[in-house]
Amino acid sequence: MRLLISLFVLSACGTTAPASSTPSANAPAATEAASVVATWSGGDISNTDLDDSISTELIKLEAGFVTGQHEARSNGLDALIGEKILEAEVAKRTMADIPALLKAEVNDKVTEPTEEEVATFYKVMARQMGGRSLDEVRPSIIAEIARRATAERFETYMGELRETYKVNI
Repeated sequence: MRLLISLFVLSACGTTAPASSTPSANAPAATEAASVVATWSGGDISNTDLDDSISTELIKLEAGFVTGQHEARSNGLDALIGEKILEAEVAKRTMADIPALLKAEVNDKVTEPTEEEVATFYKVMARQMGGRSLDEVRPSIIAEIARRATAERFETYMGELRETYKVNI
């Protein structure tokens, strides 16, 4: 609750703007550095006092923001690279579209799980099956094994394309 109140006060004060070497519209003016954010009959609290009292929380918030921004950009870049190299491969192979390429290179290359794989999966996951028999959960197990194999084949194929197209980050 303290954090929520602090965030509300900070957003009202405009002190959460990230530091930068050049002034921006979001950065507080130098004269606001010691502005009063609360008063009472016995004194006042400046935004500097407030920032000092919650400095750890502010550092955590900033670190979380920077980390989240990096992850979003990294994930976005990976997705965009994937899209572009898939489009390039579709054009190179004169295929209809990306789904046709993925069907040929991923889905068609994934085989049905063997009975041994199904039985092994059941043994490993038996506790999570709620006491149901292998026959009862067989369709779900087959679907899960196929889903995992498809995901693995997709990652392998994308790695092959990254090598083929010499992706460099």
